Amino acid sequence: MGYTAQMLRQYGINNPDPELIASFEKKNREDNAYMTRIRDMVINGKVNEQVKQLVSIEAKKIKSKDFYDMIKKHNEKHNH
Repeated sequence: MGYTAQMLRQYGINNPDPELIASFEKKNREDNAYMTRIRDMVINGKVNEQVKQLVSIEAKKIKSKDFYDMIKKHNEKHNH
């Protein structure tokens, strides 16, 4: 229902009535494309949460030339 409420806000209905949201939600649940988008959003969210638990990010300042050199080395290593 949160996704449907957000969708209605994008169409200019800023404070949609809960009954209106429920009506749209019921209709949307019959649309396979809509349900596929919802499924994909849920899966992407779960994958992102798992990745965040496995990866640590370390900020590092480097010069732009060094950054491009790093990208070039990465591409050379993975394109051969």
